[in-house]
Amino acid sequence: MWVGDRAANRIVVVDTQQDTVVEEIALPGALSQDPAPDLMDVSPDGSRVFVALRGQSPLTANAAAANNAVGSTPGLAVVRVGENGRTGRLEALLRMTRMVDGAEKADPHGLRVRVR
Repeated sequence: MWVGDRAANRIVVVDTQQDTVVEEIALPGALSQDPAPDLMDVSPDGSRVFVALRGQSPLTANAAAANNAVGSTPGLAVVRVGENGRTGRLEALLRMTRMVDGAEKADPHGLRVRVR
């Protein structure tokens, strides 16, 4: 099971049979220093996970004292899955924007992979 930790900018990998954390995938790097991962969905073949990334002005779920839902790059991240789901690597980032009165307001907060 993969769990997004927005505040820490990581994905926590849990072995649900053993009920233990087996890995933590750090997402900050060249593509984004503050991606704030949110909701995720896996590709049909299991090779990638698509992750909604929060923006600078989160519309929901932000505790102002901690800014736990604030990110710097609103959009969609593509994470390549490795070792049967135990590891991953941020492979691509597709940014979105929604400028309102000169301020970035994009805040994707969900996604779904659809098979045609």
